[in-house]
This record gives sequence, structure tokens and C-alpha cells, in this order.
Amino acid sequence: MSVVNQRAYLFGGCGFKDGKAQAFNDVFTLDFSTDVFKWEAVSIEGEKPGPRARHTATLVRLIVSQLLQISKNKVLVFGGLDRRKRFGDIWVFDTSTKKWEQPAVDGAPPTPRAHHSATLVGDKVFFFGGYSGHGKTSSDFYALELDGYLDPESEKPLTWTMPTLKGKGPGPRFDHSSTLYPNRYVIFGGQDNCEMFGDIHYLDLEKMAWDEEGGASPMTYSFEVCSQFAEAIESVPNYKVACIFGRKDLMEYSNYMEVMDCGSMTWSNPHSIGEPPEAREDTAIAYDNKQCRLIIFGGWANRWLGDLHTLNVATIIGPPYACMGCYPEFGPVFGDSEITVKGIKFRQANKIEVRFGSGKMEVIVEGKCVGSDTIVCRTPNYELFGAMEVDLKVNINGEGWTVNNIKYNYFANTSAKNCAAFGPGLQPEAMFGIEMPFLILAKDTSMCRRTSGGDKFVLTITHTNDPKGLYPGTWRSVDLDDGVYEVFYQVPAAGRYQIDVLYEDPQGVQTPIRGSPFFVECLDPWTTHRVAGVAPNKRKGTNFTTLGKDVLLYGGNNLGVTRINTAGDAWAWEQLEVGGDAVPHRSNQSSSVVPGGMLAVFSGLDLSNGHDLHDLNTLSQPSEGHFEWKTHTVADYAKRPVRLPKVAEEAPPEAEGAEGAPPPAAETEEGSKPQTPAAPPAEGEEGAAPADGEAAPPPAEGEEGEAAPAAEGEAAPAAEGETAPAAEGKAAPEENLAEEAVILAPPAPPVGRQFTSSCMVSGKKLITFGGECGGELINDFALVDMMAPEPQWVEPTVKGEVPFPCKGCLMAAANNNLYMFGGLARDDEEQDYLLESPNMIMYSFDAMSNSLTRQEIQTTGVVPEARWNGVFVPYAPNQLFLYGGMDAKNKAVNSAYLFDTQKAKWTMLYRADSELTPTAIGPICTLVGSKMITLNMNPGSPKFDLVQ
Repeated sequence: MSVVNQRAYLFGGCGFKDGKAQAFNDVFTLDFSTDVFKWEAVSIEGEKPGPRARHTATLVRLIVSQLLQISKNKVLVFGGLDRRKRFGDIWVFDTSTKKWEQPAVDGAPPTPRAHHSATLVGDKVFFFGGYSGHGKTSSDFYALELDGYLDPESEKPLTWTMPTLKGKGPGPRFDHSSTLYPNRYVIFGGQDNCEMFGDIHYLDLEKMAWDEEGGASPMTYSFEVCSQFAEAIESVPNYKVACIFGRKDLMEYSNYMEVMDCGSMTWSNPHSIGEPPEAREDTAIAYDNKQCRLIIFGGWANRWLGDLHTLNVATIIGPPYACMGCYPEFGPVFGDSEITVKGIKFRQANKIEVRFGSGKMEVIVEGKCVGSDTIVCRTPNYELFGAMEVDLKVNINGEGWTVNNIKYNYFANTSAKNCAAFGPGLQPEAMFGIEMPFLILAKDTSMCRRTSGGDKFVLTITHTNDPKGLYPGTWRSVDLDDGVYEVFYQVPAAGRYQIDVLYEDPQGVQTPIRGSPFFVECLDPWTTHRVAGVAPNKRKGTNFTTLGKDVLLYGGNNLGVTRINTAGDAWAWEQLEVGGDAVPHRSNQSSSVVPGGMLAVFSGLDLSNGHDLHDLNTLSQPSEGHFEWKTHTVADYAKRPVRLPKVAEEAPPEAEGAEGAPPPAAETEEGSKPQTPAAPPAEGEEGAAPADGEAAPPPAEGEEGEAAPAAEGEAAPAAEGETAPAAEGKAAPEENLAEEAVILAPPAPPVGRQFTSSCMVSGKKLITFGGECGGELINDFALVDMMAPEPQWVEPTVKGEVPFPCKGCLMAAANNNLYMFGGLARDDEEQDYLLESPNMIMYSFDAMSNSLTRQEIQTTGVVPEARWNGVFVPYAPNQLFLYGGMDAKNKAVNSAYLFDTQKAKWTMLYRADSELTPTAIGPICTLVGSKMITLNMNPGSPKFDLVQ
């Protein structure tokens, strides 16, 4: 069915006549220019097409005179079906002369078919799909070129072509729909011989390419459907595609209507008024753009239908202008605020109305057009209805209210005395160190809850017995944008706290809210566990690690390993008699738990001679209560040029008992600094040009490709007739290496070091990074397979930037990814500073190639304070636990966090005063299941006699 002015033309179809089912070739018109619709049969003279159904009829406009703007409307009919006969002919009906003609057509035509689709696209008609009988379903795409036919001065006939399309289009189908909106031709639904479809396919008319799924493509329809009506209707700001009726399943029909916004590519199910027609398929439908309505006739619902309906879609399509937003979006309930309404296709008019609210709560004011995209008005007083969010719509000269969903918020002023605070954090007792939550409910002067955000509340948290302000609390708030504010506060120590909650008005005046101030007694969240036996002496440079049900304290003195078995309630300190290999006593070592119940200990400071260690040892428990050390013989790196760090020549320190390791290198008083690039390495330090017989280094950062290192004993290849040049920024030929203090190192393990970082990755490989060697900071990675029969140190390939040289970097692994946080670096003036960044450095690890690929992950949540030499270990799947460490002034950092590796989000668990920890030593902590266990000292005690 095609609409010309106020008249619809209906051709063909099938139905029941004279007692039998048959196809028709008659033409009817439907006059809907008045409130009384009128059908009229058209008397046809001359030739006419044979009876048919399931054909297509496309309205085209023939320009008779460009000068006089005279045109003729014609209906182009193609294909169809009469019983078992299918047609491939073209007929054209002239709506002015009421005559048929069968024009000449060039080009190879499609096979005769029915159940296809046809859409006018510029000066062409696109035909897609259809059914040709004998099980043949089509997916071919034809264009019928009309340019010669539409131009009365041209003698060029209609011409069939098959355009070349890019991309993967829809599969074979029939009983589908096609339509057009700007730059997009759409195929929707349908069926083949086996199934029905709910998919949607888009052809980009500029590129003549099918859009792939995702990106510009919307979600599929809500169900599979065929024999439906789908039509793109012009609307502002975006076209709308209306889909109605169709068949959902065998003998199951639909009268469901959905509308897709062609801007957002989303479907909606608009509310309709009145009784909908009976569900059906194969309905003749046309759109009357004068009155924004669909005209619906007939169809099939297990019988032929002949009823006539209209559906007004003006509230969906809207007038020829649209609102896009307003500024500001909120204002006082007493009104009289000027606002600017932004939109599309606004124009000057005698009457411009702006409506606030709807129904019984609507208020209409006069608007003024100051541009094609701007209308200004003053808001009406809305006190009669109260503060709330209302719809905002525009009507120009009575052409209809806009349909876009634009909102304006009326508010009443916030009143401090009406605002309330409540929640666990304001109960008489709370916990220190843990974020305590409560809510603030903002209310206005009329005692109504605010429905929007933007209020400013301020907290002051003071210890009632702290006149010097040594223990202030911290807080943060989250505006939920609905009048509710989540508040989280934290206090650093036990005691009674006063919490003042103040509302700050736009003039900056702060007023206490109702009930403020609040008083809370903050208690210790830690539980002290009684531990029998002789507690170990306090010392620096120790590790506290969980191995099964045992927590082991090792390092920092020459007394070996001390343990607590946590299997039962009766805990006791026990000094272990450890057998196996003789392992040097050490401090500042790294330790990692190896699958199979072993503790891997690497590097550290030898307490007997003050040298940096590079040995690798494991501590295991072959039988209950029996522990053994094993020193691993690990094959060394291949030869490579390295710069040996300078080792200070000092007298060996005396072995220590209580206090352990010699004091570390003097720490600076510098605070945290931003993570800025370090000075470039000296020539020859990293990747100097290889000497004969050496492995070639990887290409310098920024060079193309990742050159594979040559096998040991082979030289790197060079172009014919050339010597391999040193990479830019690398050392020159070997004879210059001595000047740069670079020597050819023999095969060796990683150089000795302290404060190195280590963890297990890929289940069985121990990876280490950085540390301090002879007072110099280093930034190398080293890797060893702890499960290999003959383990060997490997230097993994690093793709991307290598971390700055630092010590005490917090490093942990999850899902074959290496996460790195913090660390203590050193600037060009030999001043130490903390590495800090809101982002997390991650290296994805490839176990096959032993390579690391760097990424920098933007994190959310409460980012931890910068620190070095803390605890960073797996806690649960996709979660890492961080606790403790030291700041740049070697002051303890007493806080704990969880990092979700999937969400890249930090969650603060605990933060308290550093004085509550062994400040000169730093927090000592391990995890046993879900519990955090720390070591501390009772006041004045020289031992770790407080286990919490």
C-alpha cells in the first residue's frame, strides 16, 4: 500500500472471493482526507499485470518539469506469486492517469520470486532476498536504476545491476522487511526454510559495506519475526524505525510494536492508547506523514482479514523540531530563573510555549527563540507542587510538544537543621583504623528530602583528649546525587572522638546539622593472641611468612628460624633446629612460598661479612616438625657485558642477636616525589654492543621488532659487508668498555643484593626484580624454574619500559600477571624518593617465551600511600593484599588494602597511626587464611611478644 497526498493505493494481494481463495490484480484507493475514510475501486483501461500476492509495490516520483516543479507519482510493482507461478516482471502504475505500463528494462534481471523486499534509495530501488520455489531462498542483492526513467528528457531505460558490496551481509531469507534512513539501508528479520530471524543488518550507503556486528549495530530484535512491517520515519533529532505485527512462530502472530531510535540504536516499546487490532501477519500498512499515523489494512491470522485501523504515532515521531537539553538543569522551586533550552530546528513564531511538568502538575510559560538551536524562558513558580524533577517540552505554533525526554529539577534550599546523619559510624562504639560509614540525608526548608546532589558537607574529627591534635581523623564522602551522601571516616588510634558534621551553604557559611556534634568511642580492632614460649628478639631485615599452618620468622639475626604453629588455639614460639645445607645468616632477603610447601629465600645481606648474597635456598618440612634447608645449584646466566657495582670496603660487622643486621645505607629526609624518569644508564650498563662470541642484546627501546638473542657462543648476524652497529644510546666497540667501567662478566647468577622483590609466577617460576647492590640500585629481572630438575637463571625479555632502579618494590602475581607498586628510588643527586603513581604497573608473563609485556593500568578506589618494603601477596582469586612498609623517611606505614585485579580497584581495609607499629622496623605481617597476623612489642619490651 502506497500513500500519495491524502490517498492510499492498494494493488493485488490474495483473499477469498466467490467462494474460493485467489490472488487479485485490482487497484483500490482509500481516501482519508476527511474523518470518514472511503474505499473506491479504480477502473483500469488497457493492459495490466496478472493477479499476484507477495509482490512489492514501491512509490517513485517522476519529475515532469524542474522549472515548474511538476511531478507524477508512480507505483513500481515487481515479482509476486499466483498459486505456484512466480513473476519476475516489472509494471508501473501512474496514479494520475490510472493506467498501467510495462516499461523496457535492460540488464540481467533477478529470477522470478516472491516474499522479497524493495526499498527506494535515491534514484534506485534495492531488492533483496525472496523465495523462488523448490526450496530456493535468495540472498542476492539487486538494484534497479531509475535515473533515465525519472528524467523525462532521458531515453535511458530501467536497468538491472548487482552492486558490489563489502562485508558479510544477511544470509538467505524471505518474508523480511527493509527500510531506509540517512546513509543506512536496513534488512530486518524474516525466515528461511529452517528458521526465523530477529537479526538486523545495515548497509553503509557511502561505503556500500555491511556493518559488522557490534560498533554501530544495535541489539537484535526482542524476538524472531517474519512477515512484519518495518518503516523508518523521519523524526528530530533522529529517525525512528517502527516495527509492528508479524509472525513469531507457527500460527503465533503479533500486534506488538517496537520503535528503534536511529541515533542511540536502541529499541523501546512505547505505550499505546486504545484497543489494538488482532495480531496478524502480511498486513498492508502505509504511513501518512501529514497526520503522523499508520494506516493498517487486512492481513492473515489463520484467516484473511479486511479490517481498517489507524495508529497515531505523533507522540513517538514528534514535531519537526526537538529539545536536546537545558541549562542550568535545576533551579529553585519558587521559579523566576532564566534557563536556556537547546534544540534542533527551532524558529521564530507567534507563539512559543515551554511546558514544565505534565498532567495536573503542568505549568506553561512563554518562550523566545533566539536562534535555530536556542529558546530562552523564565521558569514558573512550582511551589504549589513542591520540589521535584519535571518534564520539559516545547511547542511552536501549536505543531506539537517535543517528545525528547528532557528533565528540569526544581529544588528547595537545603536546611542544615533539617539534615540528618545516621549509620554504624555514629553508634556509641566504633573501631579505629577501619573506615566507619554513615549516611547524611539532606533535606530542604520544607523538610522534604533533596532529590539531587551538589550539597557541601564538612567533617572535623578530633580526639577529645588530644589538645595538640596529634590524632586527627580523616574522611571522604560520596554524593549519590539523590540527596543522600555516603560518608566514611577513619581515626588513627583508640579513644573518644568528637565528630562535627557541618553543612556549608553557597555563601560559605558552615552550620551544624541536626544532632551534631556526635561522640564515638573508638576501640582497638585487633585481638591479641596469647603465645607461649620465648618470644624472639626484635630486629630489622626479617621475614614473617606463612607456610601451611606455620608462620615462620627468619632473618635479621643469627638465630635461624622461629615458628608459631597456628593449627590449634594453643600457640607457642618454637626455635627450629633446621637440618640440611648450611645457609648463611642474613637480613633484608626476599622470600616466596613455592607450591609443595617450600619457602624460597633469595639474596640478602650476609651477617657474617657484610657482603650482598645471591644464593637461592628453600626451606621445607619433609616430615612433621622436621625442617631442612637446601641450597640450590642454579645454572648461571650466559656471558654478557655488565657494569659491576662498586662495593664499599668496610670491616665485617659483628654478628648480631637482638638487633640483627648492620644499619642500612643512610636514608635521606626527602619525602615522596612523583615518578619521573631516571637519568639514562651509563654507556655499556644495559645492552652494550656484544663482544665476539657473545649473545646479541635485544633492540633498544623504540627500535622495530624484538630481535631474538643469539645462542651462546654465536655472534649476532650483520648485513653483508657490515659490522653490526651498536644500538643508539648503547656502548661503543669493546675497546671503549674499560673507560665506562664495563667488563665482560663470566657466567654468573644475578648479582648479590638486598631488598629485592620476588614472587612466584605461572605456578612454578620464581621471578625477582631490582634491589640494592653495594649501595647502588638496580632494575633487572631474573627468573628460575623452581620445579626444573636442573634449574637455570634466565633473564626474561621485557617488552616496553623497564621499571626504575629501586629497592623494596612491592611485587605480586595473579593470573600470570605481575603487579608492581611503590619502591624506593634515587635521583641524580643521590637523594632517595618513593615511586608513587595512581596507576598500577603490570607485566603480563608469557611462560613459553619467558617474556614480560608492560601495561600501565588506571586504578580506581582509594589508592594506597606510597611505600617500600611492605607485604604484597595473593589473598583470594583476583585479589592481592598489601600491608605495611616504610615511607621515604623510614617511618612505618600502618595501612592495609586489597587490590581487585579484574576491576583494577583498590579497597582500603585499615589505616592507623604508625606509632602503633615497630616504627623503626616497620610493620611485620603475614596472612593465615583470611586473618592478618602482625608482630609487635609491648611497651619497653625488646622482643616480639605481642601477636595480634
